[in-house]
Amino acid sequence: MIRLDSLIKSLEFTQPSAQADARTRTTAETRYSSSRALRPSTVRTDGSEGNSATHLTPHGPKSVGFGSVELLQGKSMNNYFESDVSMAPSSPRQGSFRNGDRHNTIEEDDEEEDDEEDQLRSKPLIENGPTSLAKSNLSSMESGLSHGTNRQSHASSKNSSNLPDEDTMMGKFIRAWRKWEVALLESEQYAFYRRTVDDSRNQILVVAFGLALVYGSILYVIQGVLGTVLPAIRFYNLIHVIVAFQGKLVLGVGWKLSHLVQKGFAALEISNHKRGAPMTSLAQVDPKACRLIIRIFKFTMFAVELSLWALSFSMDWEPEDTYLGTFACNALTFSKPFNFTNELQTWVGANSEFALLGVYGLPLTSGIVGGNCATPTRAPSTQFEMKGPAIIYLVNTVCVNATVSPGPPSNQTMSKITTSQYLGSMYTFTVQLTFPAGLHSWTQYNSHDLIQSCQINVVTGTGKMRFGYSADDWLSSGSIVASSINEINIGDGIVITNDNSNSFDFGMIHYALDTTEETYMNITKWIAQGVYTLLDNDNLVPIVTRIATAVGIIGHYVMDQNDGNSQTVCDYNGTAGYGKIAAPTWMVTVAIIVLICSAVIAVAVVFSWLLIVGGGPHIDKCVQMIDDPLRTLYYMRNSAEHLVTKIRGNDIGRISLQQHLNKVMIRFGEDKKTRGSDVGTIIVDEPSKVVKITKKRKMA
Repeated sequence: MIRLDSLIKSLEFTQPSAQADARTRTTAETRYSSSRALRPSTVRTDGSEGNSATHLTPHGPKSVGFGSVELLQGKSMNNYFESDVSMAPSSPRQGSFRNGDRHNTIEEDDEEEDDEEDQLRSKPLIENGPTSLAKSNLSSMESGLSHGTNRQSHASSKNSSNLPDEDTMMGKFIRAWRKWEVALLESEQYAFYRRTVDDSRNQILVVAFGLALVYGSILYVIQGVLGTVLPAIRFYNLIHVIVAFQGKLVLGVGWKLSHLVQKGFAALEISNHKRGAPMTSLAQVDPKACRLIIRIFKFTMFAVELSLWALSFSMDWEPEDTYLGTFACNALTFSKPFNFTNELQTWVGANSEFALLGVYGLPLTSGIVGGNCATPTRAPSTQFEMKGPAIIYLVNTVCVNATVSPGPPSNQTMSKITTSQYLGSMYTFTVQLTFPAGLHSWTQYNSHDLIQSCQINVVTGTGKMRFGYSADDWLSSGSIVASSINEINIGDGIVITNDNSNSFDFGMIHYALDTTEETYMNITKWIAQGVYTLLDNDNLVPIVTRIATAVGIIGHYVMDQNDGNSQTVCDYNGTAGYGKIAAPTWMVTVAIIVLICSAVIAVAVVFSWLLIVGGGPHIDKCVQMIDDPLRTLYYMRNSAEHLVTKIRGNDIGRISLQQHLNKVMIRFGEDKKTRGSDVGTIIVDEPSKVVKITKKRKMA
């Protein structure tokens, strides 16, 4: 070991020869040229020799080895050389590894190498002989070590710059988020959530509940929406979309339920059977235990989808009258005398056409009931209804059988009022009708006149009527025209419509009219006058073939002569875009039956899983394995090599691969080797190497 000061002192008093100078210069140049190849410098941490440096002696350059790590820890070169320096011969490969020890290697980048190369070139190779060369080498080593220290500091600052600043708002937020995330994943609530979600029983019950909701929504659309009045036709389009979507939901949710049930039965077969199950059961989940009921369930799902498609095609939109509001209307008031002109017969004949009969009355068992109500003052839509106060007339006709006229045949239809009686609000009269030969339907006496007597009772009263109106711009110069009588309300409980009018008789309605607060006696008298004007005539208009209808037309003619000066309030109804979705009854019935059958099969599928499989930790883990190929590979980490053998030949098609793996029997459970340990190991292996997982057994 030698000291640095004695080394330099000895070099200063040494007088090298020219050959020594040349040899020294050659050594320095060689050292400079090979510095890049020998750049990585290795420092031994065990105190042994590491990199060697050239040490110049009076006899020539030698290698000096540095065996301490203190040089890399920031000590100066002078302090370093004050310590022990072991002398070692120069090695052709500086920084080589010795005895297989680990070294801390510091690699310099190209930029630092170029800087050091420039420094070496800028300095003379030999200053004052060997003394200057030694100083140059020592300063170069110190500069290289300082570069390494600066490089480490730069790398540390560069890595730290990639991290978020802890003092910034984002850094605090990220730290708080990570802390919350770790706390959440380690909490009991998250553990409970994972146990709940991974439980196969819970999965099946949740999916079954979702399927029940889909079935319930379909039943609601069929029973609750079809036939219900909707505000606009856009709901018709919406129902079409909903029905189509419900069919897809049945297929999707039902398919998910069947797959979960199949995985449960497959897990039961793989884990509980001692002989195991074929390896193909991991890829083709179709166990025999539930194959039949699953196929029936899938068939019913497709049947529901087809029935919904057929129902959607058969649905139709029907406009519906609905309440539009309460508006003003003209009440029936009579202040001026009636005027029966000579045109009464023509008017009655012209207004007795079949298309207008519905305006004057609704048919009863023996007669008609009709009247006239307040007239509308505005038209809320082109087709609407109005319900308001009205004057009701009730006409009853009772005729005896016709007899043959004893006189010669005539060519005229005659009517004659034989008796008449006025009793308050009711007017009763008898009319004798003569039908000429050839104009009646009694073919046996086709060449003779027929005589028939009829008694007519006319009653008037008050009530409410709902008329239908048309308000087309081109019709009657834009006026509002009544189209039909849609409803008559008399008293408290009598509602007469087009559908039920034939079920009412004269006595029931007469009693209800008598209970009204106001009777129009004058209206009855005026109708009686019209009857005399029309029916007590030797030349009756032949088109009038029904006496009750003729009297109703007369009554309507009388009421049309109201003043119309008084206004009241009426209820208006109309379509205004409202309507209902209608479908054939048989199609609705078929859809409901198919839906009920599918729901029953779904319940049977769920109960079969609950009774046979039942769930449990080992079933849950096996189901997770079937559903996750990566988990399957993990459980087969020690058995796949000897379980899966090579197929003979080069054919590895799907069918041949399935046939090959179908012969490999596997079982899911606990490794027999860990049966005696506190914690068991889950594996997939040959059935002889696996045992069933017991309850409350800790597994890894």
